[in-house]
Amino acid sequence: MDQLPNISLEFLKENLEKKVESFTISQGTNPGDNYMSVLFSIDVKLDSEEPTKDKNVHLLTKCYPSHPTRQEFLNKSNMFWNELSVYKVLIPELEAVSKKMGVETKLDFPPFFGGKAINYCKLREIGDNSYIGKTFGPFENYIMMADMRKTLGFRMANRHIGLDMDHLALVIKAHAKLHALSWAYKKYYGLNSITEKFQFLKLEVTDEFNETWVRIMDNSMNLAAETIGGVLGEDSVLYSAILGMKKHIQAIVDGAFNDQFTEVLIGTTHRINPKGHKEGEGIKFKIIIPHFFQVQTVRFPPTHLCRN
Repeated sequence: MDQLPNISLEFLKENLEKKVESFTISQGTNPGDNYMSVLFSIDVKLDSEEPTKDKNVHLLTKCYPSHPTRQEFLNKSNMFWNELSVYKVLIPELEAVSKKMGVETKLDFPPFFGGKAINYCKLREIGDNSYIGKTFGPFENYIMMADMRKTLGFRMANRHIGLDMDHLALVIKAHAKLHALSWAYKKYYGLNSITEKFQFLKLEVTDEFNETWVRIMDNSMNLAAETIGGVLGEDSVLYSAILGMKKHIQAIVDGAFNDQFTEVLIGTTHRINPKGHKEGEGIKFKIIIPHFFQVQTVRFPPTHLCRN
């Protein structure tokens, strides 16, 4: 597990745009949660001069890992820049167009406070390879969000058990809303592809990267088929649907679909790990899409939806 980083009052003041009196920092996840990035929980006490009623701010900050291999993968994939651009650019744009269309929509993402990321793709385009072999500190690439566990009473879903069908349905609906709004954005502005406007949604897909994701998706679908076949039987409709979906996903990965059908989807880093539901409130409250995601196009759909 990565050591706690050194941060300052000025760093928090810059991100929160408020005076900070004090703060504490701790690990944001438990050992074994297996995120590609590193998460730190920061509890902030605002200065007494701040006009806000609640002087306590709880943050969850996603940072660059210290492990060189993980850094190399993130450098190649440009994931931090892409994700930061989603919070800073994509979400505000999609919500703004929904208002223009008269169907104001709030997407299911945690409140965003700030961040910083290096655009490694841009560096490669201009031939700047100075970053290769360099080790980056945790806050040279970071994304700062609200800690939903402490602000709204959410809890982490057990990744070994998964979600029940009611909560899974809520997650799929949240995915569908994002997908539909990205399609509406395209139509409103007359775009052929959503990536015409949001260049950061394009993926640099190497053969190595493609092969890795094919293996991940293949394993996911096989696990889903094995689980469903064991419970419902291999003659069940759902088992046949999973096998059919596997072929469909492979066709998508192979590029069989025109880019005009590319919309925005969210892929979590592993399984579906929303922050859970409010204690004692059942599924009355909508589930927030996981904080820990990478943006993908439909060519790399979130097949982990089938796992649960």
